[in-house]
Amino acid sequence: MTLKPTLAFLCLLVPSLLMFQRVRADTGTQTHITAETAATPSQQTHPTTRTPWRTRRRIGLQPNHVAAVRVTPTEWPQEPHSPQTVDIERMSTALRQLCQGMGPQRAHRYADWMITYGKQFDTDPFLLGALLYRQTLGGCRPNTPQHLYGGVGPMGLEPAMYRTSIKGGAYHYYIKENSAWSKTQLPITPFIFGPARIERTQESLYFAAAFLSSWNHQHEEVDQHYTQQPHRHAVSHYIWGDRVRSARQEDRLFTDRRRLLQYYGAHASVPPYPFRGVMLGAPLDGAPRVPSSGLGTEREHGARRHRGLDLESMPGEPVRAMANGTVIFAGVDLPGPKHRKPLEPSEYNTVPRRSLGAGGRFVCVRHATLETQPQQTTETDTHEPVTFRTCYMHLQEVHVSRGTRLALGQQLGTVGRTGMRSSAAHLHLEFHVDGQIMDPLGPLQPFLRGRPTEP
Repeated sequence: MTLKPTLAFLCLLVPSLLMFQRVRADTGTQTHITAETAATPSQQTHPTTRTPWRTRRRIGLQPNHVAAVRVTPTEWPQEPHSPQTVDIERMSTALRQLCQGMGPQRAHRYADWMITYGKQFDTDPFLLGALLYRQTLGGCRPNTPQHLYGGVGPMGLEPAMYRTSIKGGAYHYYIKENSAWSKTQLPITPFIFGPARIERTQESLYFAAAFLSSWNHQHEEVDQHYTQQPHRHAVSHYIWGDRVRSARQEDRLFTDRRRLLQYYGAHASVPPYPFRGVMLGAPLDGAPRVPSSGLGTEREHGARRHRGLDLESMPGEPVRAMANGTVIFAGVDLPGPKHRKPLEPSEYNTVPRRSLGAGGRFVCVRHATLETQPQQTTETDTHEPVTFRTCYMHLQEVHVSRGTRLALGQQLGTVGRTGMRSSAAHLHLEFHVDGQIMDPLGPLQPFLRGRPTEP
């Protein structure tokens, strides 16, 4: 017998024994992996050790690099705190305001689960509500055919991140103690984690609360171990996994959370401020909001210029009057020279959406200022210079008609994408002062964070 086979066998055996020693199964609650015994990292990590788990990531989600530069995490004010005790009736009422078409019984069940599981896992129930709303594209329905960030079920759980770490009725994950990775476990006994089960809202909320709790415990160490895009909260890891590739998903979730807190009565939106003699307020709930496209940018390959400011928003969101005023136009934009057609709220479905011009369904409001007091509306008001008027475009629903008197903050319609060909739903705003178009970015600055970008 020669030495060559023996040496080859030993070369294979020794590394395998070392690897087995490092990752052997542990029957207790903790396993320590020190910096001295861990493997050498790949170039994608910046620690001196490799984590004792396989890198977790959400399948198929990619960052939007255009949206990513609109706002940075440092530009946001501190997010409002949730109340220590959450009332189920107020929570269910707030959910009905946030989620479109949710009935009272379903809202009560969902509120109960959010509060119960949030308390069990020390997870914010308002963040759970925001996740449910965003993942289901605003409907909060368990059978939504497509989830915004992918995953399974109404909370968009990514099974690949968690299923191999669920054993014996517990979710096993690692935290760092004294420079060593320490395995800990989170009991999750009431439900079985599986693709069919997490399609159900109750199970989906339960596991989302549990996994958010685990990310809260370990995200600071994970942030130090993996290359990250700057972000503010552990919920970004729930969305992305170990490597956060963008904070914009987190930004939008916190917008939804602020809206839910506002409807609950635990948070006031950014207060109005004086502008040209009137009090000007936010057109969307949950301010501050993010502008996506600004005045003067090219449209239709340079055929026209953008006449206002677009704000990121979800379809169906309430659109509110920015100041006291009178509706001087409510209708649709059509192609051609005679492009405005006034309509009553019951008449919008008589105009096919495919026939609409770029503005879609829209509303314009004239506001009384110190320089001009309210006057009786006439048929020519829409063509005469108005001292100060605002227009709200691409609406999904219009709730007002010509001559309607609006108070600051009163709902006039909902966010939509009428008149668009390819863009996502958003609110387009226009300011007309002394008959001239004014950039809304200035007057709306107190209600905004970031800056518009173009692809």
